[in-house]
Amino acid sequence: MPQLISRRDFLALAGLGAGAVATGTVAHRPAATAATKTVGGRAALLPVSDHAARLLVVIEMAGGNDGLSMAPPADAARLTDLRGDGFDEAALLRPGNDVVLHPAFERLQRRPVTIVDGLGTPSPDGSHFEMLRRWWTGDPDGTVHPTTGFLGRLCDALDVGAPVTGLSIGSGASPMLMAARAGTLGLPDPGWLWWLAPDEEPDDPWLAAFRSGLVALGQDRGPTDGTETVALARRAIAGGLRAGEMLHGLGDSPEYPGTDLGWKLALTAQALDADVGVRVVHVPMDGDFDTHEDHFSRHGSLMAELDEALDTFLDDLAERGIADRVLVATVSEFGRRPELNGSGGLDHGTASTALIAGPVPLGRLGDPVDLSRVDEDDNFIATTTMDQYYATLAESWFGVPASDVLAGSVQPFALT
Repeated sequence: MPQLISRRDFLALAGLGAGAVATGTVAHRPAATAATKTVGGRAALLPVSDHAARLLVVIEMAGGNDGLSMAPPADAARLTDLRGDGFDEAALLRPGNDVVLHPAFERLQRRPVTIVDGLGTPSPDGSHFEMLRRWWTGDPDGTVHPTTGFLGRLCDALDVGAPVTGLSIGSGASPMLMAARAGTLGLPDPGWLWWLAPDEEPDDPWLAAFRSGLVALGQDRGPTDGTETVALARRAIAGGLRAGEMLHGLGDSPEYPGTDLGWKLALTAQALDADVGVRVVHVPMDGDFDTHEDHFSRHGSLMAELDEALDTFLDDLAERGIADRVLVATVSEFGRRPELNGSGGLDHGTASTALIAGPVPLGRLGDPVDLSRVDEDDNFIATTTMDQYYATLAESWFGVPASDVLAGSVQPFALT
């Protein structure tokens, strides 16, 4: 009996899920020899000097990650006053250079990581939907309303004609990767590559006919096609199929932890190492960061999952010889409130922190949240804006001018 496929699945399989897919060729880039420097007594990778060889992985923590539990300010005593014994200041990890980490980061504390302090917006909103939209599109104040995603615009700036410049793993279509020109693709799980990739001897005649139909739909028929929208759809289908051919065979790695984030990062490492043109990977972490109840236990489990999976990923990149090319950055729509609620949880807040790993020094960027000051809603006040953070990823990492991907004039931080 034929296997049914929904309209949504068809669009995602065809490469339309995250944006338009263009076709082209990609020159293979040999892995650079990684250099190191010592910062704060720790060996840190130096990033490869060629901006065109650099890669970015963005881990999204939807729900509102409590960054002040993940990486508190150096003086965190006030959080103990606000949150009680659940916040154990004595258990915090202090690897040096004023970096303070959650107790679950047993592995990451041995690595140089950079903390971005006080991350938020000047006009925060407590709605998940609104703040997710702002983070996806790079719209700090909710006033610009871009029609593409921040990572999608970054892919447009990095695009050299690869079938896939941006890849979202584990979520299907992501608004964050919506691009105007570059090829971006949403991949819900590794099994979907089976649908996109060619099969020399298909066992299922329906599957063979389905793929033949996609090939026919993706053929460029020139000016007789009518509208640019139709031509764009054809390019998307053709690019999606080509991406499937290039990425076919990737899958889980037994060396990774058997967690949701583990398999996503395993596939990410393989996709980047395949060197088929993917420059940006979006990895949604499938955990509930909206910790209105039992915050410390639930958030601790999420931090332990991040610690194990990310540490394994960074080791994997080193073994593949591409560790100096890959920057990992976390995002979340907002932080949590200063004080616990009646259910031992933390409600929607504002200022948070983000973590950057890879070829970066051990240290902090921006100004830590002043734990003694709150706004009119009794929330912590952000000291670093979303667009400053995004500008840093674009300009300081990729060499893409912030003005090319963000509205207004934004000054990025220096990463090294």
